[in-house]
Amino acid sequence: QLLLYGILTFISTIVGLLQPVIINNLIKYVESSEASVLYGLGLALSSFLVACTKFFSVQWYYFLVERTGMKIKNSLGTLVYYKSLQVSNISKGNASNLLNLDPSKIAAIVWDIHSLWSLPLQIGLTLYMIYRWLGVSVFAGLAIILLFLPVNWWLLKRFSSTEDKIMDFKDKRVKKLTEILQGIMIVKLFSWEEKVSD
Repeated sequence: QLLLYGILTFISTIVGLLQPVIINNLIKYVESSEASVLYGLGLALSSFLVACTKFFSVQWYYFLVERTGMKIKNSLGTLVYYKSLQVSNISKGNASNLLNLDPSKIAAIVWDIHSLWSLPLQIGLTLYMIYRWLGVSVFAGLAIILLFLPVNWWLLKRFSSTEDKIMDFKDKRVKKLTEILQGIMIVKLFSWEEKVSD
């Protein structure tokens, strides 16, 4: 299945890069008075076919990856649930995080695994195409992108630490709520409402 995902990613990447080339040729055709009508019809048909191919490849990829991610998430959630029933020293907050958040993060790997090669390919081909159209001025934009990479890394690090703090607060909240609900259950079980209200 991962091979099929890779093929669909490659098709959508290449087809997505073909769209601006066809549109550029279509603009040149409109500006030119010597080109044949068949050439213009071919460009228009190519633009339509490229758009359809990209749409179907991307949607099929999303469907397959989402289905695989759901299978992974549900399987891991089931395994964690059965394991939590056997382990006695796990808190309910940690169990909740393990059941809900961690399987989702692992399932998200399916979405990102082909980005390791598709993004460099897309960036390289895009830079080559822009270089052919604009010349050396493309490197000014590339330099700005490279300058902002440390800023992005710093922001991601801050977001990650903030997310860890949020998880700690969620664990504490779940623990407090569990204690409150257990106390209410004991009060109701022994009919201590009047004694507690006094």
